[in-house]
Amino acid sequence: MQTINTNSQEKIYLEVYSNGVLSQADSLPTLSIYNADSDVYNPGGVISQTPLYTNLNAYDEPATGVYSYQLTPNLTSVNMVLEVVWSYTQNGVSVKTTDYYSIETPYASIPETMDFLGYSGTVGAANYLDPNTIIKTEKMARTIIEGYTGIKFYKYYGFQEIYGIGANTIQLTEKMLSLDQIWENQILVFDGTTSPVSSMLLQQDIMSNDYNWRNKYLSQVNLSEISFKMASGAFNGTGNVMVDNILDQYRKANIVII
Repeated sequence: MQTINTNSQEKIYLEVYSNGVLSQADSLPTLSIYNADSDVYNPGGVISQTPLYTNLNAYDEPATGVYSYQLTPNLTSVNMVLEVVWSYTQNGVSVKTTDYYSIETPYASIPETMDFLGYSGTVGAANYLDPNTIIKTEKMARTIIEGYTGIKFYKYYGFQEIYGIGANTIQLTEKMLSLDQIWENQILVFDGTTSPVSSMLLQQDIMSNDYNWRNKYLSQVNLSEISFKMASGAFNGTGNVMVDNILDQYRKANIVII
C-alpha cells in the first residue's frame, strides 16, 4: 500500500493490460474514492460506504494504457486509508480494480530533519544524506514512538468502544477532537454527521551504526582493545534516554485491575 503525506498533492496511476501488454481502455476510466476506515466506527456492524467522490474522470497519460488522477489536499488532510475504485471497459468487458493509499502524517519533514541533524540534500556535499533515508527512518521512528506511548500524535478518524461501570461518566481511551456519532448498546443516540523534536532525535539514532547493535539485543561489543556495553535501559524504551524523557509525559498506562 502506497504512503501519501497529509496535505500533499499526489498523482495515483492505473495501468490497463491486455494479454500482459499495456493497452488503451475502450473509453476513459472513471474512479470513485472512499474512506476505507469508515466501515469500522459502527458497533452495530459493517455499514455500506458512502463515497467521498464518485464518477471522477481519470487523465489519459501519454504512455499507452496508463491513466492517472491527481489527489489534492482536500482528500489528504486527515489520516485515513483511501480506497480508490477504478472502472473501465476493456475489449467490451466491464472491469473494476481497487487500490489503497495510506494517508500519513510524518512527525518531522525532510527539511526539518536536515536542518536539525545538520545534513544536506545537495549531492556531493560532505554532509549529504539521501532524502529517502530520512523518509524510511522517520517512519521507523514514528512506529517506535507510537508503540512506546500508545498514542498517535496526529488527527485521524477512528472508533472507541468503552464499557460502562454504572457511573454517569466514562473514561475515553484516546483524546477526541470531535464526535460524529455515539452508539449505546448498538442504538444510535447521537448523530453529528447530519447537522516533532523527539522524531528527529530518534531518526538520528536509527541512522547511527550502533542502532543495529541495539536492534539485535547485543548488550556488549568487543573490538580488539575497545569494548562497549549497553545500559539495561536501552531495551526498555525507544533506546534513546532523551527521547524517552520527552515521551514519558504522554505515555498511557494500560492497566487492568480485576
